[in-house]
Amino acid sequence: MADLSPDPDSTGETRDLGSGPDRESARGKRRWASVLGIIIAIVLVLLIVVAHLTGAIGPGLH
Repeated sequence: MADLSPDPDSTGETRDLGSGPDRESARGKRRWASVLGIIIAIVLVLLIVVAHLTGAIGPGLH
């Protein structure tokens, strides 16, 4: 009969589905997407403010 010894890598405990490399990488991707979105939003606001202050947009343009 075949040897039914447990896998040497397993500890006999079940892994939490919320942890591990797959979940951590997904969290990392979301974090970078959030940071990128915030940076893009700040740049757009700054461009609008600069354009408004220089007179490129606003009521005087009409």
